[in-house]
Amino acid sequence: MIAAVLIACAPGAPPAELSIHGVTVIDAVNGVRNNQTVVVDEGRITMVAEGEVSVDAIESVDGAGHYLIPGLWDFHVHLTYDERFTAAMPGLFLNHGITSIRDTGGPLELIVPIVDGLRAEGVTAPRVFFAGSLLDGADVVYDGENNPLLGIANPDPETARTNVARFANAGVDFLKIYEMISPEVFEVLVAEAEARGLPMDGHVPLSMRARDVGPRVQSLEHLRNIELDCTSDPEGLLPERRRRLQNSDRVPGAQLRSSLHALQRLAAVAAYDEGECDDVISAMSGTIQVPTLRLNALVLRPPFDRPDWDDLLDKLPSGIEQSWRTTTEERRGVEEQNGDDTFARWSLFLVERMHRAGVPIAAGTDTP
Repeated sequence: MIAAVLIACAPGAPPAELSIHGVTVIDAVNGVRNNQTVVVDEGRITMVAEGEVSVDAIESVDGAGHYLIPGLWDFHVHLTYDERFTAAMPGLFLNHGITSIRDTGGPLELIVPIVDGLRAEGVTAPRVFFAGSLLDGADVVYDGENNPLLGIANPDPETARTNVARFANAGVDFLKIYEMISPEVFEVLVAEAEARGLPMDGHVPLSMRARDVGPRVQSLEHLRNIELDCTSDPEGLLPERRRRLQNSDRVPGAQLRSSLHALQRLAAVAAYDEGECDDVISAMSGTIQVPTLRLNALVLRPPFDRPDWDDLLDKLPSGIEQSWRTTTEERRGVEEQNGDDTFARWSLFLVERMHRAGVPIAAGTDTP
């Protein structure tokens, strides 16, 4: 830091782009630091120093009475989920201090041009990292018919290899497995990703146990299906899921997944076993968890009850704002709006346990 100060103040050194003086800096490592001088050059913070430091800068800002934080991440977004939002989302992210995002699922033919546009020279937008389509199983949850099109089928190992090669050639930054894949396809996807140096994200597949999946991937979303392995008889639940995943009745993927969640989720939470969950959390100690608590705990903390909710709606695209206001009034008028909160409370409980155990946790919203 001393060297940085000397360089910034050295006679003859080119001026920095920006200096901010007297600002209160807050970050996750150092906490709150009052009366700081911050220097930014070539788009990067090059100095943070206590007190007033004389800096030669093209632009100088008086930060007294203001706060400065690092740019935030949203680890779980879908830029293509609702095309009405796509053009507005980059600006909305920046407006909320989010400077880096991960798009965790969208058709290649739609997401690649969007990413190229956000990364184009001179464009003001968050940094974006993308996965392409969800790599689902023989049955696809987000198939474009029963749900928006986000996923593609991987019914067998050969198809999985072909898809990974295609995604890698398209320049994806990581891959995302989904819930309906088989253990055999899971193994192939992980191996192909590792061979190409691509991080693997995903949900715990319903055909597998969380303790076996977690160590093989770099991140997991929504805490999805972890409850099925934190219960008193996790091995006993697995055969029934695998049997139903054969889908002899050929129901849509979204319906099949929902039926499995309804069959085992709340029962597994009710039969929670601390020892089993200790083993699961230990197995996932190095796996980033993206719990999307804004989504999981929605019934406990409805967003439309926030005091600033109406002001936030003003920022929506004009074609969407009114419909969201109408929905807000409808939801506010429903007295018993929350419904069953078992999984919401379970999510908060599990995140606290993971945090205490040192499991890395990232913030994601599942926007929009």
